[in-house]
Amino acid sequence: ALPPDRMRQKGVGTVVGVDEPAGKRVVAHGRSGASDGRPLDGDTVFLIGSVTKVFTGLLLADMVQRGEVRLDDPAAAYLPTGVKMPQRGRPVTLQDLSTHVSGLPSMPGNFDLQARPDPYAAYTTEQLYAFLSAYTPEREPGKKWVYSNLGVSLLGQLLANRAGKPYEMLLKERVLAPLGMHDTSIEITPDQARRLAPGHDRYLQPVKTWEMAAMQGSGSLRSTVNDMLTFLAAYFDEDSPLNAAMARQWRIRSPTRASQALGWGISPVGNVEVVGHRGGKEGYRSAAVFDPTTKRGLG
Repeated sequence: ALPPDRMRQKGVGTVVGVDEPAGKRVVAHGRSGASDGRPLDGDTVFLIGSVTKVFTGLLLADMVQRGEVRLDDPAAAYLPTGVKMPQRGRPVTLQDLSTHVSGLPSMPGNFDLQARPDPYAAYTTEQLYAFLSAYTPEREPGKKWVYSNLGVSLLGQLLANRAGKPYEMLLKERVLAPLGMHDTSIEITPDQARRLAPGHDRYLQPVKTWEMAAMQGSGSLRSTVNDMLTFLAAYFDEDSPLNAAMARQWRIRSPTRASQALGWGISPVGNVEVVGHRGGKEGYRSAAVFDPTTKRGLG
């Protein structure tokens, strides 16, 4: 959370949603900094950054549930012909990519921070595939946990390849639409654009957010607190259309790191496990957390 003295300054604000058995509530503080002065509320649109990884993990769990892929499938099986998957020891699996034990680095080595219009928008799928084909891993998969934006981005692309449709279309079809999350997307509508809270830097100045092209699965989604509360509530709903996949997602752990599930991180708090993930992108900070024991969520 931002310190109170910064929260009082113009142009900086936050929205927090709580879902618990007693009901849902949304608390907003500060301002969005939008040119029209629109107040912050549960329908304000924010970039949620790396919380996107949770959705990619759920997409994987759903496709496993449907029998379309297996967790131990080699990643190479879903690459285009001619693209080589780095290998040292056993092949990298889909589960390795989701749990950050693939042996891939955090970012591809051919990612140019000086590229225009911005580094993420300029980075192409062809460049990602070229990096994979030339990369020599430092370690075998499963040996060490290293947080990898590249790994989860690749996972999103591989699942899209398997389904034969773009990542965002697949995510909407399999996760967002079934859960009723109509305000969560990569590409936003004119209405969402009007409700978008612009990002601000550490000096409280508006900052342009880099747009992902080839690495969408790791941090590209925009959402609202109301949509995120809908998402978290689904983890407690036995009638949710994704109930089985959601249960699979946070219960499957990396054999290398027990606190790492498919997309979600697990933190022990007393005698219970709290499931969560944080996100950070130019101008934004986000988090999603839930306690499966007390059925409380925070977004």
